[in-house]
Amino acid sequence: LSQVFSSKELSSKTEFFNRLSAWVAVNLDEITPSSIQLSGSLLSSGNDAEFATVLSSSAPSSSQAQDILPYTTVSALCLTPEDFSDYASAYREYLNAKNSLQATEKEASSLKKVTGVSVEDFVKTMKVKEAVCATIVSSGGEKRVNVLRCNPPKPQYLLADSSAVKSFKAVQGQVLPYRFSGYLANILGKEFRLEDESFFTLVDNWLISGDSLTVAEYAQGGACDYPLKEYFRNAECSDFWQGGDRVLTAYFSFGASESANRKLFSKGFLDKFSDYVGQGEFRSALLTISDGKSPSDFSLNL
Repeated sequence: LSQVFSSKELSSKTEFFNRLSAWVAVNLDEITPSSIQLSGSLLSSGNDAEFATVLSSSAPSSSQAQDILPYTTVSALCLTPEDFSDYASAYREYLNAKNSLQATEKEASSLKKVTGVSVEDFVKTMKVKEAVCATIVSSGGEKRVNVLRCNPPKPQYLLADSSAVKSFKAVQGQVLPYRFSGYLANILGKEFRLEDESFFTLVDNWLISGDSLTVAEYAQGGACDYPLKEYFRNAECSDFWQGGDRVLTAYFSFGASESANRKLFSKGFLDKFSDYVGQGEFRSALLTISDGKSPSDFSLNL
């Protein structure tokens, strides 16, 4: 096991941890024929250039993404800080420490000129509780979507031309042009940048944005027929996503897409890891970070 996780092939894929904190301490808690559980601490120095400082900017809260993401989800990054405004401000300080703030602020100014709404006001007005960027397998192949759990204002706020839309009931199940394309990527990070974020729909208190075909699968109910929550329950892993509050949850399914495996991991790593991921139908990994304080707890379940 240690050879697998310390291999050159895998270590080249762990740049995220290099940006996350100066030091990461990891414990191997449990290894069985069907699972591996690790936990550890982020030993952050509090430097603005460490992403852990962003995670410490707000108290954690619960993630409900398993209720809306389909079982065909390949990967998902879920952010659940209690206060997204504080999180967004800390992310700006992180970008400044990385000498990347100027380009981001320039883009934010351009977005406001188009819609009349600043990225900060968008987060406040939408009352965002959870932000998710996910790759799912749909009828059109592997597609990326952004998903917001929020308390959105009147539909007129979301639409450039909303003369015919008078209520949320009229929006539910509709695929509509989205005027806030690029907002989440600007305020939360490049992981939320989609190639096509031209359309959106509302499903209860979730806003899904992306390309027209993928959004249509949500609007028509197909993407929600078998969510991850049901998938975990049927795999007798109901508590897989459960746990305490966290600011970040990262999910990856080894079984959802072989092409995604090849993109993310080298052949050498997959060859070494194939004996494990080939066992059983349920082959997923979940990383959770409770907060960014020093030391901060995280867990990784495989």
